[in-house]
Amino acid sequence: MAQAADEVGCSEGLVRKLVRKGEALAQEEKTPSGFRYVIAREHIGLLAHKVAMAKTGRGAPTSPSPKQAATAPDVVRAEEARIAELQGQLAEVRADRDAWREQARRLGEALQQLALPAAREAPGETAPAKGGGFWAWLWGR
Repeated sequence: MAQAADEVGCSEGLVRKLVRKGEALAQEEKTPSGFRYVIAREHIGLLAHKVAMAKTGRGAPTSPSPKQAATAPDVVRAEEARIAELQGQLAEVRADRDAWREQARRLGEALQQLALPAAREAPGETAPAKGGGFWAWLWGR
């Protein structure tokens, strides 16, 4: 985090704050004393943009430094790769969902075919009482 803060020209506390708020991309690594955040080199350009927005308090960032400008294409490529990966995952999840829907539909049809006549009645209808219920059974009536 300290290296990322030096590269974008801000305090480590601001970088930590942006990561905690979810505005900066970082990986959490387990260490013997707890956890630490690691910011990938390709995300430095995005971090610089967020830092500039946080410093100015507006939506428009300040002009990037030459170092930050050089990392911008890398950030775009990294984000495009991430988008492609997420689109692949989304297609896989949709296929799984469709398979589960089809299985549920087939199970529903099978249950309807196996159901007893009383189970097929409309929700408002009730089956005729047989023998008077629990108390009749208990007292032998």
